[in-house]
Amino acid sequence: MAACIARLKAVLDTDKNIAPVGERIEFKFVRDTSLRTILERDYIEIQKAFIAECWKSVVILAGGSIEAILLDRLSQDEAKARSAKCAPSDSDLSRWDLSDLIKVAIELKIVEASAGMLTDAIRQYRNLIHPGYELRNKMSIDRLEAHGGLNILNIVHRDLSR
Repeated sequence: MAACIARLKAVLDTDKNIAPVGERIEFKFVRDTSLRTILERDYIEIQKAFIAECWKSVVILAGGSIEAILLDRLSQDEAKARSAKCAPSDSDLSRWDLSDLIKVAIELKIVEASAGMLTDAIRQYRNLIHPGYELRNKMSIDRLEAHGGLNILNIVHRDLSR
């Protein structure tokens, strides 16, 4: 019953200029089927968290989804990714952090520099998973940051699914 009420509230909540939730998007461009499964599961969870107003969860999951997308794309040509000027010394792409993936993806023109700046912002907020980071930086998160995280994920999805 609570889930139904939350869904109805999200549908009726048009005055807050939020993105529609409850939609399914496909990640056909993600070649790694395990990553694709994770992305599809997490995208649904992101929307449920948005409906439930779990803002921090939305941002953390959106950042993780962007990381999965970039990891998959860079893994399609690992040699090229590892040879990028800004690539970290660790040759295992799955050990690169989101910041490394973003920098290499921009250098290789997988994502536009503007999308890279947006994803870097979500990376900063995703660090809220660490309570010490949140305390030190006096960061807070609400509907606007969650909406931004979901939009950035949708932008990356749009750009890479072309």
